[in-house]
Formats: sequence, C-alpha cells, structure tokens
Amino acid sequence: MIDIDTKDIQELHNIQVAINQCRPEGPKTKFVIPTKNGFHLITDRFDVMQFKTSYPEIDIQKKNPTLLYLPNSLE
Repeated sequence: MIDIDTKDIQELHNIQVAINQCRPEGPKTKFVIPTKNGFHLITDRFDVMQFKTSYPEIDIQKKNPTLLYLPNSLE
C-alpha cells in the first residue's frame, strides 16, 4: 500500500506513472482508495528502491491494513 498525502489528482497520476515504470514494467495499481488526507494505492509488486529514487518522501507500507470503507469518514 502506498500512502499519498495529497488530494492533487495530477500528483496522484504522476505517482502512478512512476510506479508503472518500475520493474517489472506495466500497470500495477489495483485500487485507489480516497482517505481524509489523500489516497491509498493498492498495487501489485514493483521495485520499491527504483520508485524511491523519484519519491523518497512517500511511505510504502507492505504489511499494513487500510480502511476500505467507513461511512462519512471523508467529511
């Protein structure tokens, strides 16, 4: 899971493009889950070290659950 702390849709797109360019190449995003401060991305496996060269500040959590549904949580 990738924790993105921005609501900027263009930045979300840029991050997804960067993830897709990591080894192995190809689409990796399975789900985009809105959160109070941004988004959680659920992805297939990719080269985290390669991604971190472009986005060292983004938190990648490999064994952390995410809240998939909580009514009114984004208000």
